[in-house]
Amino acid sequence: FKFIALFKKKVTSEGSCFISGVPDRLEKNNMNVYITASSPLSNYNAYLNQFQRDFSTFLKVRSEEMVSNGRVILTIMGRNTIDDPLYRDCCHCWTLLSNSLRDLVLEGLLSASKVNSFKIPFYDPTKEEVKEIIREEGSFQINDLETHGFDLGHSYEDCVSQSGREGQKEAGCIRAVTESMLVAHFGDSINIDTLFSRYAHHVSQHASCKIKTTVTLVVSLIRK
Repeated sequence: FKFIALFKKKVTSEGSCFISGVPDRLEKNNMNVYITASSPLSNYNAYLNQFQRDFSTFLKVRSEEMVSNGRVILTIMGRNTIDDPLYRDCCHCWTLLSNSLRDLVLEGLLSASKVNSFKIPFYDPTKEEVKEIIREEGSFQINDLETHGFDLGHSYEDCVSQSGREGQKEAGCIRAVTESMLVAHFGDSINIDTLFSRYAHHVSQHASCKIKTTVTLVVSLIRK
């Protein structure tokens, strides 16, 4: 890299990797924090369009800080549902978080309107979507792009007998990612410990669920 401090400044000002926030004008989504099979197709398109813009910006500013033939490896949480962009497994982490928030609404611990307005700033692209954005942005050539299985620990058959412990483990992982966003949105009205206790319970209820739609994309790029 030529000037890592300048690269950091550009990413901060122009868009983080790889999605800078929740898309504008999302349609109502039945207290789901992310895309599900029941979501309007327009919500999927909004997330995809924003990912295309933000990932292109990331590649552009990254390329400006690399010498020719420099290499970078990216790891992205993606999906393999090419034919149905809305489908997610019932044990998908954001589906379980949505279910946990709904539990608190049903128990009178959270406002339904606040849950409806909370969305995850995230997009899980397919391998083909990542390839297309890299090609269109033009700064890098793809050296290799691999797809690997993804699991947070609860979908292995040998974990069924230890579902309680695995539920706590996954709840801790998702809490580490989302707690600051949840507190910023809900403020003092949410009890984080209670929420992730519900999350751990939902994981244990899906202990035998096989995650099929979520994958890890690993892409090796060479600066042109």
